[in-house]
Amino acid sequence: MGSGAADRRKQMSQYVYGKNVVRQLILEHKKIYEIVRSTGLHDKELERLISQCGIPCKEISRKEMDAMFRGVVHQGIAAHIEDYKTYSIEEILACVPQGKTPLLVMLDGLEDPHNLGAILRTADAVGVDGILLAKNRSVRLTPTVAKVSTGAIDTVKVGIVHNLSQTLRNLKKSGFWVAGADMEHSVDYRQADYT
Repeated sequence: MGSGAADRRKQMSQYVYGKNVVRQLILEHKKIYEIVRSTGLHDKELERLISQCGIPCKEISRKEMDAMFRGVVHQGIAAHIEDYKTYSIEEILACVPQGKTPLLVMLDGLEDPHNLGAILRTADAVGVDGILLAKNRSVRLTPTVAKVSTGAIDTVKVGIVHNLSQTLRNLKKSGFWVAGADMEHSVDYRQADYT
């Protein structure tokens, strides 16, 4: 591979970190360019998975790892992967199983990666087909989102739309019902009939 291709790969990739994130990537056979682990990592099951899958692994000191991932709790392991893919609404809806009523969650102005990771976990648990975020003023799929989502970032499709209001109008024209979140008159989400 020429240096130009390597540069493009580097621009379209990122490091994600944490034992659960790396374990999930390996178990789901995701493309991993390299694993970086600290010399103090003691997780026999994870070490076995890494050696079985044949992914290149670089071992560095804990101090080097802390310098590489400043200010994050990396748990002594990280994986170099492609950037997380986002989807169009059409791609999300095409993946909905036949006969299932699609369930989408639209998030407006969400900027905290920890919140998006937690929402992805809940969305995965309740069968949400896709999350829609605004192109502007919204968090993106980052290593922090991946870590907090504990694997749900790979199972719940995320779409980026230019205009949430217009997207909402188009979905309503296509037959979607809209339910909004309201703190004052809230009900348990399991009590609502989303069909």
